[in-house]
Amino acid sequence: MSETHSIQIGSNATTITTPDGFGDLCVEAFAAQYQYAETVIDPETGESAANPQTKAEFTSQQIVSFVRQVVAAHVKKQAVEAAAVSASSQTDAMGTQMVVATSASA
Repeated sequence: MSETHSIQIGSNATTITTPDGFGDLCVEAFAAQYQYAETVIDPETGESAANPQTKAEFTSQQIVSFVRQVVAAHVKKQAVEAAAVSASSQTDAMGTQMVVATSASA
């Protein structure tokens, strides 16, 4: 038997199918790894209260955050590579326009 979990990323829904019980293990692992807080400070009262975000919601948030970080790193890498190509082309073009003048000493 298996479990199906869906996560919405932008306009696309991603479905992950896992063996039974693996989804619960994932939620617990993400909660531990990313330091899910069972309680939070209520901003209105300043007192400790149960976290309104469930561990499952927290896990989904962490997965989406990871995907966004991967995409941002990819976009940055592409921009750096494009800038390097552009800079190289510009310096190559300038190099063909350079004239070096030498003078003979008397």
